[in-house]
Amino acid sequence: MEALPWELAASAVNIRVRWWTHSRQTDANHIGAAVVRAIKLALDEAHIDMPFETRVHLFHDQTEEHDGDRSAQREGWPAPDEGTPRPRWRARHRREADPD
Repeated sequence: MEALPWELAASAVNIRVRWWTHSRQTDANHIGAAVVRAIKLALDEAHIDMPFETRVHLFHDQTEEHDGDRSAQREGWPAPDEGTPRPRWRARHRREADPD
């Protein structure tokens, strides 16, 4: 088996691990699992924590009359200085009552 430092990423050092085994699928599966286990145990022994997956969820306020019109949506930016945007339900109600 060999371990090669492969990439210095923004918040990780990526290592490429290669090993050799017989060509039977069962051998490849068992050896692959043993390699992953050995790596995990070595990291634990060296007190190196595995990274936690991080996700960022951006929630968009779906209450303004321009929602759905990508050219007019503010995408979370503050309301314009000329006043507060009308709530979506009020704009929709106006359009149904007064179709212009």
